[in-house]
Amino acid sequence: MPNVPVIAHLCSDRFQVAFSAAFGDCVGTYGGDDKITINDLSAATGIKKGTLEAYRDGQFVPRGFVLFQLMEVLPARFTNRLLALIGMGGARKMSPEEIDFHQVAQGAAEYTNAFVAHMADGRIDHVEQIEEIELARKLRDNLEHFLLAHDGPKTGKGDGGKVTNLPKRAGA
Repeated sequence: MPNVPVIAHLCSDRFQVAFSAAFGDCVGTYGGDDKITINDLSAATGIKKGTLEAYRDGQFVPRGFVLFQLMEVLPARFTNRLLALIGMGGARKMSPEEIDFHQVAQGAAEYTNAFVAHMADGRIDHVEQIEEIELARKLRDNLEHFLLAHDGPKTGKGDGGKVTNLPKRAGA
């Protein structure tokens, strides 16, 4: 391939080898040996079986969002093997409580960033106000779900995160 540095081929080959080994370690045909099947992985990610089989066979590797979909479903050892390529590791599945903390923090950061950007000219115009309100609602919803999960009755059944089960506020 002209105009492509040789190092690009070496880097992609290293990733392909590491990906294929990590994928094969976590994905199997019959689901034994602590492996998920191609069928189950396809159902969990929405990725076509043929594509997953091509990943398994080393024909090509996923990029971007698809790689993150696989990391989300496969065990942490899959991600750690890929991270080892760059001298990193220690990935683990987060608990629901940790994920909730991150969602609340992310919502607060998004709202704050938007507010600061919108106030750069000293005012919030009518278009910016719509975005501010949407971000505030998203933040409120995340907070309500978070607080309900932590402060609500501990029945063990859960409510599936349905907004209809949230207590109504006065004046709402």
